[in-house]
Amino acid sequence: MKSADGLNVLLVDAELPPIQLQERLKEFGETGQLTLLSPYLMPDPKAFPNLSQAEDQQRFTEKIAGLGSHVIIFDTLTRCFRFDTNDPDAWLRVNDFLTDLRAKGYCVLLVHHEGKNGTQRGRTDGDDNLDVSIQLEKPYGWQPGDGLAFKWKYSKVRHGGHLPDFEAAYDAEGGWRIVEDGRLPEVMKLHATGKSTRGDCNHVGYESDRRYENDPEGRSERVGGPERQGRDPGK
Repeated sequence: MKSADGLNVLLVDAELPPIQLQERLKEFGETGQLTLLSPYLMPDPKAFPNLSQAEDQQRFTEKIAGLGSHVIIFDTLTRCFRFDTNDPDAWLRVNDFLTDLRAKGYCVLLVHHEGKNGTQRGRTDGDDNLDVSIQLEKPYGWQPGDGLAFKWKYSKVRHGGHLPDFEAAYDAEGGWRIVEDGRLPEVMKLHATGKSTRGDCNHVGYESDRRYENDPEGRSERVGGPERQGRDPGK
């Protein structure tokens, strides 16, 4: 697994069983810059650190110091840190640890499950120190068996920045690609009849991108996608 800038990645995966994890890593290709830490790869899985506890946090920090990692991915929050996400005191310990990792120069990514209501499980204390928060949703019309695909939505971008949402899909032969919402052709067809962009989107239950709603030149371009006017799609 290789990042665009050649960064070394440490994946702390406390959820997937070893066979499934190996299958997924194999599918994504080269793993030369990836270091994997998993309880299932340890002689005693129970010895895997509980990263919500200060003693285990210190042991973890010491262990990774010589790995040369630039990026640390914790998958998932609840399995790696094993704490009650509704406990504010526990969140304080976890946030302090994550902030310390960032101060040491690591880029930290947290993978967290959503609850039944479509938002993250537990309290939102963990959002306070985040630079970017992303929510992955099922694409329109997606069904189990359709493969890896998602709608990428930014729920927080620090310093008031704006980043456009987009949809992406993955296949073993072609890799990652940006895809269009399945309702976009209908939106564009309705727009050609003279309806407003917001009216088009409401008609098909599609969330519009407000950057284009009052832009007569931009309306006919992508609605709610990653491209801005004048940009080549996918770049």
